[in-house]
Amino acid sequence: MLYAFKMKIDKENRMHILLLEQFNKRNSIAFSEVYNLFYNELYHFASRLYQDTEIEASDILHDIFINIWISNKIKFNTLNSIKGYIFIAVKNNFKNYITHKKCVDKYKSEIISDDNLFVVEMVESEIYSFVNQAVSLLPSDCAEIIKYHIEGWNAKEISEKMNISERSVYSKKNEAISILKQKIGKDKLLVLMMLIS
Repeated sequence: MLYAFKMKIDKENRMHILLLEQFNKRNSIAFSEVYNLFYNELYHFASRLYQDTEIEASDILHDIFINIWISNKIKFNTLNSIKGYIFIAVKNNFKNYITHKKCVDKYKSEIISDDNLFVVEMVESEIYSFVNQAVSLLPSDCAEIIKYHIEGWNAKEISEKMNISERSVYSKKNEAISILKQKIGKDKLLVLMMLIS
């Protein structure tokens, strides 16, 4: 009985090692398995953090997994280190969201307290012009997805509207961000990121 138990543990360890190796090589099947293995626990954590916001916990997780997929340099020693990395990424995303929200709220209150409608309209016009210019630098499918995000559509709605998978939506969004990183300055990219997060 003890021998059978030890054999079962050894088999599971070998399977985990193989899964980890394939995950580190960005094998799509291994990626899906790891995603499904940790999803419920990570989703619960993310949804508790973002519960009083308009952000979907599933969107955060998808973005993090896509960033891992794109970043070939990131390698993991154990399956648990993948989970730990994603927990920290979710927490850091939330901190960034809170910081960004405070900046936006402060900015809005300063504009409102200024009571200068002309200034508000001028800033909005500049942002609108910048966004159109940035989007024009993208391939048409990426541009369309970014426009939908700016209009407030979530990934699921965009995937249904464009008749593509949610994974493709996240992938094209990240492709657009990568392109814009090279073509526009960091400050301008940050403005755009605020509009599409």
